[in-house]
Amino acid sequence: MELQVKGGNTRQSETRFGMASIILALIFLVFLNALVLTERMILPGGLFMPLPGIGLLCGLIGLARFRKKFSYSVFGILLNGACYVILFLYFVASLSVYPVP
Repeated sequence: MELQVKGGNTRQSETRFGMASIILALIFLVFLNALVLTERMILPGGLFMPLPGIGLLCGLIGLARFRKKFSYSVFGILLNGACYVILFLYFVASLSVYPVP
């Protein structure tokens, strides 16, 4: 019995950009969780804040590649969009805190 090697179908492979988009969103969420738990910024703000934007860009590049499947790209875009929603909600919640002088 021999193993048959199926020809690589380029239509069925996921894009690397979609996977990068998901990984960047997960890295952002890990560091955001660490920031909320320890109240200390582990990464500098210059590296921390653009992660969802870079992830969105990678997801859009993954969507632009029409010969590939783009489910990872869509999931990465949705996950990075959720990161922006979380940041917006943190910002709104910080406005409601009134420090007493």
